Amino acid sequence: MFKTISKLAQTLKLKSFVINVLIFIIGIILFRIIQFALLAILQYVFHIENDFFRDPDRLVNLSFPVLIIFGGIIGPIFEEMIHRNPLKEFYYKDFILSFAFFFIYSSISKQFLTTFDVLDIRWQRLGIGLLFLILYGFFRKNDSSFSNKKVQIGLIILFNLLFAIQHFIPTLKGLQTFSFSTFLNTLVAIFPYFAMGLLFTYFRRKDGIVMAIAIHMLNNLMLFSMLQR
Repeated sequence: MFKTISKLAQTLKLKSFVINVLIFIIGIILFRIIQFALLAILQYVFHIENDFFRDPDRLVNLSFPVLIIFGGIIGPIFEEMIHRNPLKEFYYKDFILSFAFFFIYSSISKQFLTTFDVLDIRWQRLGIGLLFLILYGFFRKNDSSFSNKKVQIGLIILFNLLFAIQHFIPTLKGLQTFSFSTFLNTLVAIFPYFAMGLLFTYFRRKDGIVMAIAIHMLNNLMLFSMLQR
């Protein structure tokens, strides 16, 4: 009987995963169509060129194993724990854990995109991240949360907006000036990432954080595989 229940649970999870992947693919296609339409409007109405905000070419120059291990596996785990894990029950303790993952990830993320020859870890951020982990341990059994629905919606928007902006920080740092056209281009450029984050949030809330991580991994692995061709 236990084996039957276990097999049924596995089947349901697999079915849910397949359905979620299909939803994700359809969503990505729709988001890109909307983005291209917005870019066309920028060009036609505001006469703004948008070549600057393409996917970062720096990813293409990285070795395939680095992309797969760090970008395809480790990156999605950290990003989902930072941006999506707190967005179901909205427990205070989960936001503390989110900050812990953020500081640990930011302490080593530059290393992910460079080389293994030089250990480039920002020890201060790593230390802060470990302190947040210790703090999480103290609050682990505390179930206090943000119960106000408007606050919850605001947190979902904020965390996914930060997720979207995060992917364009290297591009924005390279700007000499920041004009109105750059601002509009940035909004259009980050739109698919923001919408993608909302999809990951949906998967996290419906089927758990592991499901969100799995689909995020699948997305990144497919993307990096195409970049290496």
